[in-house]
Amino acid sequence: MDTVITASALERIDWNEEWKKVQLRASSRKRRPDPTEFWNLKAKRYDQMENMGNERAERVIAGMGVDGNSSVIDIGCGPGTVSIPLARVARTVTAIDPASGMIASLQEKASAAGLSNIRTLNKRWEDVLIGADLEHHDVVVASYSLAMDDIRSALEKMDAVSKTGVCLFWFAGKHAWGRELLWSKLFGESYVAGPDHIYLLNVLYQMSIHPNVEVTRRTHEQRFHSFEDAVQQWRENFPKLTPEQDEIIREYVENVLQQEDGTYCSRTEIVTAMVWWRKECC
Repeated sequence: MDTVITASALERIDWNEEWKKVQLRASSRKRRPDPTEFWNLKAKRYDQMENMGNERAERVIAGMGVDGNSSVIDIGCGPGTVSIPLARVARTVTAIDPASGMIASLQEKASAAGLSNIRTLNKRWEDVLIGADLEHHDVVVASYSLAMDDIRSALEKMDAVSKTGVCLFWFAGKHAWGRELLWSKLFGESYVAGPDHIYLLNVLYQMSIHPNVEVTRRTHEQRFHSFEDAVQQWRENFPKLTPEQDEIIREYVENVLQQEDGTYCSRTEIVTAMVWWRKECC
């Protein structure tokens, strides 16, 4: 007999709690208990491998109407992937990240680009206090930086501090980044992805927010100067590897890399979602 789930039953689900459960079960969370320490270690390499985020920034500018009068908050700014191109258009950008290494990398890039309109805040979004740490801004952006356990509180704060609206980028569907096979070989367990954009949309629905959603497929490309550079990048994702696990990584990297134009390249197909809403008053 088929089970029928009614609309009222769906509405009784606490989607914030469901987000928490999936977040805590996620493989990356289990193997990376201190994400701030991880991103501090990865800051320089992440900066080298991530492009400037112009495409994401352009989508924010178009969707949220960012111009020379706009103030923008970038939550989980990393090394300035989105903050830097936004600062070239907006009046001011407040870049927030808990990893001091990421903040330092952003500041270096902003200085090199001659940008003086970026303010940095080295804190977790959960710990930021509106009024004390942060004033109201026109637009809030969070680009692949929603690894908060209490996502509803995080979203409520974003909505509260924004005068115009909020723009989020997150993962759609299972987002293993091609790690399923590697994970099972390394740890003898299946890879478990974190919550995707459907959880996010249901939390927003229960907040009476009905956002715009655009799902896109794209190829995530990484280039490395050498085979050893690629191996080292993958090693950094998994602390305290045994010699046997290290060899598994070397074999995996050898299988996924392609040599092109004197570099080593890996490509992964990913599906992502842009979720955004504008305040009714605007």
